[in-house]
This record gives sequence, C-alpha cells and structure tokens, in this order.
Amino acid sequence: MKNIVISCLVVVLLTIALGPIYQYLSERNDRNNIPGKLLVLDDKEVHVFCVGTGEPTVFLENGTWGSYPDWLDVMEGVQSTTKICSYDRLGIGWSSGNGKPISAKDIVNTLDKVVTNEAVTMPIVLVGFSAGGIYARKYVETYPNNVLALVLVDSAHEEQILKNAYRPNDDQLVKLCSAIAWTGIIRALGLMGEDVPSSFGRKKSLSQKIIYYRTSFCSGLLEQSEGFQSEFTGLPLKYLGDIPTVVIASDKTLREQGFGHLFSEEFLDSHEREWPVLQKDMVNVSNRSEFWVAKGSGHSIPVEQPEIIIKAILKLVYEARSANKRSHSD
Repeated sequence: MKNIVISCLVVVLLTIALGPIYQYLSERNDRNNIPGKLLVLDDKEVHVFCVGTGEPTVFLENGTWGSYPDWLDVMEGVQSTTKICSYDRLGIGWSSGNGKPISAKDIVNTLDKVVTNEAVTMPIVLVGFSAGGIYARKYVETYPNNVLALVLVDSAHEEQILKNAYRPNDDQLVKLCSAIAWTGIIRALGLMGEDVPSSFGRKKSLSQKIIYYRTSFCSGLLEQSEGFQSEFTGLPLKYLGDIPTVVIASDKTLREQGFGHLFSEEFLDSHEREWPVLQKDMVNVSNRSEFWVAKGSGHSIPVEQPEIIIKAILKLVYEARSANKRSHSD
C-alpha cells in the first residue's frame, strides 16, 4: 500500500512538473499554424487573416466566443470576388488577452486600428454575427464614413434581457478551465474536442482545437462574456441612416437546435416568441434594409449556412461597384 501511495504521488508530481512544459511547447508549436498575421497594437497581438483581392474590402466581426475558423467557408466563397478579412478580438482566437472585461468601445477601437493597418480603401463592408452585430453597429455609429454596407447575422439586440430572450452563460466550468489550462491537462485529455462543430472538416477542426487549447482561451471567454453582458442596455436600436443593410435571421428555435435541456420552459417559450421579433426589429437600423431568413439554420449561421451570408455580401459588393461606376460615368 505504501508503494502504491508513493507511486501515485510521483505521478501527480510529474504531472504538475511536466504538464506546464508540455502546454508551453505545444502552444509554441501551434503558432506555426496561424494563418494571416499577428499585428502588434498597443503592445498586444491582434490576429488578422485576409484572403482575396478587390474592393470594397469585407471585414467580419465574430460572435461572443467565436474566432476565425467560424468564417472559413464564408471567406472561401467571397475571396474570388473581393478581399475579405476576419480578425480575432482581444481575448479570443490568436489575439492577446485584454486583461479585463472587453467593452464595445474597446472593440470598436481595435477594429478601427486593424482596418487602418490593413491600409484598405474605405469604406468597407462590415459583417457582424451574434454579439458581433452589436459591435458592428457600434462601429458604424462611431465611424459612419468608414462603412459602405452592413450585414447583421442573427445579431444580438440591446433589448434581449428586457424581452427575456437572453440568459447569461454559466461560467463556472469556464472559470475552472481558466484556472487549470496552464497545467496542460485540458489539452492532454482532449476535453474541448467535442465542442468543435460536427460540420467542420479535418482542417477546420484542427484550427479550432488549436485555439481551444491555448492557455489563455478560457480567460479570454470570461473577458468576452462579462463585457458583452453590459451591452444589454434595454434601449431601442439606434438608426444608422441609409446604409445598405441585409439582416439575416436564424430559422430554428432553441429546442430544435437541441438546447432545450439547458433552459427552463418559461425561458424557451419567451425566446421562441421574442427572438424573431427582435431580429425583424433589426431592419430599423436603416431605411435601406432587407430581411432574410436562413431556412433550416440555427443560430450558428456562419457554420451551418454560410452560403446565405456569401450571397448577402456579394449582393452588397456588386451594388457598391455598380454605384461607383455610375458616379464615375456622371
């Protein structure tokens, strides 16, 4: 029995000693697989990934916990027509942590620096998914001359809590993950692998897993969640003028997406009733808005039905080019 106890202690001590080394070396090796580049902005690294050529340039704003792999299919479908860029907000993907809850003001500031560093011709087409829909609209409010057109993909809405259409994430497991990620145990046991969308192929799955196993991944999620919840002000949407806008809404309820067991029946009923109303309200951001529905898709439209986002982007790009030609001919 004494030998067994000693052996167990040795295993534990070796794990504590070698785990962090394993985590550090693995993450350093993973950095060789980063597509695009890491911009250094205000002493922090911001991951930017662009493909294609042409104008106007399209920029993609992630959901709360999303990063560039979510957009790979959309980028592939647009790159033959024009330049398209995804970037990871501070705290997610390959970007540095923010060190505190990240506000919409922080995000708008970072996005503007990314756009400026890419030296693209203004204005851009901006696509915002989920939480990114709020941040994209905030960017338009702050820099109205920088955005040519807008795509809002199942966008978050400032009145979600007021309408009982949002429940904060239970962050207890994320906090545990943040506390132990440095040990390498999450990576070694493959604990995050099941969270990769089943529709991802091998290459996208690998890219997603690499991000999940970063030491800073879970701490970044906490920064995102805490900052995002402050955006539910309960105030009506702000009118953004006559900016061409395509609003894309999901088609499946939480129950149909398999999330029914996570919420109360009262909340599920409320969300099913209010979410479509909030999405239709998005058209009020502009007097040049269109409302589309991603038939058969849940909330994760960039992954489940990227083709409808591609269609919206290309529509706005072609319309912008036609308008530009007409203005030059005049």
